[in-house]
Amino acid sequence: MNKNILLLAFGAVAVAAISYGLVSNNIANNKVQAVPMVQFDEIQPSSRAFISLNAQNISGETGTAEINEEDGNLKITLRLSDVPNGVEQPAHIHVGSCSEDVGEVKYPLSSVVDGMSETVLENITLDQLRDDLPLAINVHKSTDEADIFVSCGDIKPL
Repeated sequence: MNKNILLLAFGAVAVAAISYGLVSNNIANNKVQAVPMVQFDEIQPSSRAFISLNAQNISGETGTAEINEEDGNLKITLRLSDVPNGVEQPAHIHVGSCSEDVGEVKYPLSSVVDGMSETVLENITLDQLRDDLPLAINVHKSTDEADIFVSCGDIKPL
């Protein structure tokens, strides 16, 4: 009895799938339809990158950096959590990486306030950023304590 119920249920599902187009006639008739292939050189590089910002110096401040290229400019949006309210936290793209001592400031960014920052770097492209690697995005504790990093993320090859 249970086998019969299962067979009836399976048959009903199959009929519904075929009648509603979930299984095409080509597949039902064992015909294979060619799918056009995309050539590697036709794939456009992404105009967007995401970087994880990891807490440093026991700050607990983590987040993301989103980099978008639009019309030859880079828009960099920082979003952090567990930040102090109302404190201006300087942010920069530094030469180097988070695991080593970061070097000089390559590109200044708008300070993070209440977990948010948005900067447009004019006439800078993702290709230029790639050429400058290694780079890291650093967020500092405050303008008064700029020597303390609270969050950092390496910009990986895009």
